[in-house]
Amino acid sequence: MRTLLTSHLGIIVALTFAGAAYGQVPASNDTSDTRNNTGVGTQALGGPAASNAGEANTAVGWSALLNNVGDQNTAVGLNALLSNTSGGDNTASGVDAMLDNETGSNNTASGAGALTANETGNFNTADGVDALELNVGGSFNTAGGYQALFSNTVNYNTAFGYAALYSNTAGTSNTAVGVQALLDNVTGDQNTATGYLALVSSTGSGNTGFGYEALRSVSSGTSNIALGSLAGFNLTTGSNNIDIGNVGQAGEAGVMRIGASGTQTATFIAGIESSKVTGKEVFVTASGQLGVKASAERYKTAIEPMDTKTEKMLQLRPVSFRLKSEPQGEVQYGLIAEEVA
Repeated sequence: MRTLLTSHLGIIVALTFAGAAYGQVPASNDTSDTRNNTGVGTQALGGPAASNAGEANTAVGWSALLNNVGDQNTAVGLNALLSNTSGGDNTASGVDAMLDNETGSNNTASGAGALTANETGNFNTADGVDALELNVGGSFNTAGGYQALFSNTVNYNTAFGYAALYSNTAGTSNTAVGVQALLDNVTGDQNTATGYLALVSSTGSGNTGFGYEALRSVSSGTSNIALGSLAGFNLTTGSNNIDIGNVGQAGEAGVMRIGASGTQTATFIAGIESSKVTGKEVFVTASGQLGVKASAERYKTAIEPMDTKTEKMLQLRPVSFRLKSEPQGEVQYGLIAEEVA
């Protein structure tokens, strides 16, 4: 043991007096200078002979910040920020991270291939392997997750999750949170998808889906809103639908569905009983659809006088009553359904 310890100490002392001032071998790889730059690795910051490598830059890795003349950049990894020229305040960590960046500034890339193609885009944040990989000039984007916003080239998109907004190239102001959320969106704008496969097939704009596979089947539809697991799952090309806890129906447009038949068995909405309004009576069909009775002639067909058929109507017995569920409630007036039948 004493012999082994003595041997190790001898190696350390030898390295110290051999001139390896920055703790690397060979020392010629170090490009630290009086401009507060630090380069560790072959050709990092252009190598020891670089005459203009900007100020306050840090490069660790082979060819990291190779062509840099900008300031306050940090590159860690093989080829990280390799092409950067005048871009500043960038941070790249990972093999080929921000490889093609030239003049883009205030970008942060963490992960192999993150923001690889970025050249002029600013204020982007990519965290994950291949996140925002093909972004060239898009700015103010945030991507977290493997291949999130992979194809993006425009602005103001946010994606968190594996392949979230993967295909987006021209759509702006989209937000996707979840595995493959808004996966197929290419040009659609102002979509919000939160949940696994939410809006996965959507190519339209103005859609909002919250929940597991919410609006999963919508393709070109626009301005749809879905809330809940599988909400709006069946919608395809329709627009302006609102589905809350309901799967919806393919192709319909302008329809609002709340709850699922057979699942929700009662509805309570506060503020109705005490609000006095005028208008038409509202009726409910067996399928749960709300509406008013159509009395105008344009809604009817085969209209004929009743003549003597009205005799049975005279046998109906109008009554006043209270509901059993509200024995102290208001007195109501009407007919007995069994007698009408």
